[in-house]
Amino acid sequence: EVPFLILGVPFLILEVPFLILGVPFLILEVPFLILEVPFLILEVPFLILEVPFLILEVPFLILEVAFLILEVLFLILEVLFLILEASFLIQKTHHNAETYQVDIRLV
Repeated sequence: EVPFLILGVPFLILEVPFLILGVPFLILEVPFLILEVPFLILEVPFLILEVPFLILEVPFLILEVAFLILEVLFLILEVLFLILEASFLIQKTHHNAETYQVDIRLV
């Protein structure tokens, strides 16, 4: 383990200038962070007020999802009935063709 620690020392030495260069940027960032605090504090009551409305919205979203699921089920039923109706029409057409000996070619 010691050789790996010794191998890591040059990389730590190389990292020092970058850390030193980063300090002014951190110092410049502090006033902006301090200015941001009052706005964050002002935002808290509005966030707290928003929570009950979000909670009230949940049942309506659940209902909306349920109605969408029902709508999809009705659309599936409608497609099935259209397929059924088409098959009856095809059977009727073939029956009429056989009855009246008409040559029907589907294009």
